[in-house]
Amino acid sequence: MKGKISFGVSPAYFISKFTNRFSTEQVISALPEIKQAGFVYWQPEVFHEELLNDFLENSDKLAFISDTLGLQTRVFAGHFLLHYFKDDNSLAAPLQELSLIRLVEVLKNFSGLEILSVPIPPYLDAESRYSKSEQDQRVLQKLLDLEKICAKANLQLALEIMPNSLLSDSKRMNEFLCYPKCKDIGILFDSGHFNAMQYDLPLLVKNLGRKIIATHLSDNYSTHNDSWIPGKGEINWKKLLKAFTEWTDLPCLTLEIISFSDNTLNEYNEGLNFLQNL
Repeated sequence: MKGKISFGVSPAYFISKFTNRFSTEQVISALPEIKQAGFVYWQPEVFHEELLNDFLENSDKLAFISDTLGLQTRVFAGHFLLHYFKDDNSLAAPLQELSLIRLVEVLKNFSGLEILSVPIPPYLDAESRYSKSEQDQRVLQKLLDLEKICAKANLQLALEIMPNSLLSDSKRMNEFLCYPKCKDIGILFDSGHFNAMQYDLPLLVKNLGRKIIATHLSDNYSTHNDSWIPGKGEINWKKLLKAFTEWTDLPCLTLEIISFSDNTLNEYNEGLNFLQNL
């Protein structure tokens, strides 16, 4: 990271305010308060595949209002794409071409968009019918197919790796990131996820370096995959921010706080103030 740090909000902001079925109109209603609070970036998201129609019809309006407010988007979160990596059946299933074509049309409406993030979720089949090498081949093929989708929108693919997923093991994650065909795939660094996986976060940032192309920042204790306000858990934020500064080229840091109250904006403000005052 270079120069002054800008901050943004992840889709968790809209989930906290409106549930994970938030609409484009609800996002539009929240953008002015995000801007007023001092955030520069925000991340659009399609959480459920059936919400693609809403974004297909209204993302041009959403992007226009964001631009008018002076807000910026770098990352689009394709949350619904996690279903391709969740169990044996999903690994065997092909990508749904029609949905991905519609997604590309949505992505093209956002100026400044650079990244499509895809979660790699907890794997539900503890007794998989696939060997490790078979799993790896199927995951690899899906990642390469998703990269082709990203190429159609001139975007880079970023993986948000969750606990108990096929890539949560450090050796396996590094094998994929070092594979020549995956050289352009980046990491969305979710501090809550990686802390729950009991990684040394500053060391992980150093090891991943410029593979880290986006963030979701929250706090927790390593016993649970929570998404709290930074400063409310055990993460050493001074060391983590120093590592981001030394080892990445991130233009912004994005907060990912899951709020279960009516004070979503206040909780994000508290997190922003905490990080800015370190």
